Amino acid sequence: MTPQPLSTPFAFDTEFDAAGVVVNAGPAFRPIKRAYGPAEVDALVAQARLEARTEAMAEVESLQAMALSAIGQALGAAVGPFQLEGGGRAAFDPAESFARISEALNSALAAEAGHAENLTPETSLEGRP
Repeated sequence: MTPQPLSTPFAFDTEFDAAGVVVNAGPAFRPIKRAYGPAEVDALVAQARLEARTEAMAEVESLQAMALSAIGQALGAAVGPFQLEGGGRAAFDPAESFARISEALNSALAAEAGHAENLTPETSLEGRP
């Protein structure tokens, strides 16, 4: 195995043939723009703001969709208060159903508002200033 050189040789972009005629002119020199005018800065800032707003709105829509899905799941689970009793009888408690739906909705709304905790009767904000 041959050792690698510590430096790389300079590569000339322009190639000449034996007669001195340019065979390959190489890439065109394009200096990097290092200064921008006020109008260009305003246009770049406006573009960046538009991109940021678009990304933020997409994130908000995603969060809303997730919240609606969670609310739907919670309400679906909260409506199941029909109880099958022995002998094929079914019982329905509207007060229990309303309480479970209310708890599920409050929990979903609290999570959406950024509380990141379920509001149960123990942690409810009712009666607090």
